[in-house]
Amino acid sequence: MSPLGPSMESLQSLDQQTMEAFGRLRSTYPGLDGPMSDLSALGGRTVLTLVVVFAVGLLLSLRRQRTAGFMLATALGGYVLSVGLKLLVGRQRPVGGLIQVSGNSFPSGHSMLSAIIYLTLALIVSTVILRWRVRFYIVGSTLVLVGLIGISRLYLGVHYLTDVAAGWFVGLAWAILCRWVEKRWVLRMERQAALITGNDP
Repeated sequence: MSPLGPSMESLQSLDQQTMEAFGRLRSTYPGLDGPMSDLSALGGRTVLTLVVVFAVGLLLSLRRQRTAGFMLATALGGYVLSVGLKLLVGRQRPVGGLIQVSGNSFPSGHSMLSAIIYLTLALIVSTVILRWRVRFYIVGSTLVLVGLIGISRLYLGVHYLTDVAAGWFVGLAWAILCRWVEKRWVLRMERQAALITGNDP
């Protein structure tokens, strides 16, 4: 047996147990169907696209062209990464969920892209806020929102736990990496441009 065998079996068992637990939750509290569907929609392609478009428009109106471009590149890069991982892994979705969804299961695109886009926005906003408590609240609230979106996908039965966990991990890692690059490159270029033009970045 491969050294990874027992670990894979444990993860598969955990996935199955989680699916069964959420199945019992759906049966016991059917009133959660609506709220969970609404939470899931916050991580859907339509909502996230609108969020990115409005955020980029706001950044452009504030003359933060490089940050706007980087925000767009972060979102598009995250989407390509998500699609690539789904094609590479090729995992089938669980059966018997509350809704029917096409496409591969791993990683959860809702979990991954919501982590990338919402956390990137939170980190951009936090740069202009001086009070650390407000920064903590913004980032913390964003993480809670991303967590709820992932849980909603489990509740709806369209993903396994490992799909959602991988989406969270990869999404957060991508957002933090892009933020680090932005801090090292984009913000520095905006400050240099502001010094040259005499305008605030």
